[in-house]
Amino acid sequence: MAGACDDWVDARGASAGHIAELLNAGGAHVVVDVEGWAAGAHVAGLLLRPAAVSALMLGHVGSSGLVAAYDFVLTDRVTSPPDFAPHDYPEKLLLFPRDTTYFPSPSPPPPR
Repeated sequence: MAGACDDWVDARGASAGHIAELLNAGGAHVVVDVEGWAAGAHVAGLLLRPAAVSALMLGHVGSSGLVAAYDFVLTDRVTSPPDFAPHDYPEKLLLFPRDTTYFPSPSPPPPR
């Protein structure tokens, strides 16, 4: 995923404030959080709104419950049925194409 991004910030071990400073100093317009509520995640950094748009993807299935941190959830129609969105998601849904379903790999991909 990092190879598909203009910039990638490895936030392991950084404080919420430091993450927000890095993103703000780098001029981030869009932040995609791939950790969510997973162990070691930095949701608090996104509560500081260091970018104009923030989205949650991969590290969490369903709503984050934090509309203050995330504008969007990148998901699919199976994991997040659009009919549920108005009631169960404070974030807006950005759905993968119809023939794509999010399913986490049990192991990391092989190195390139």
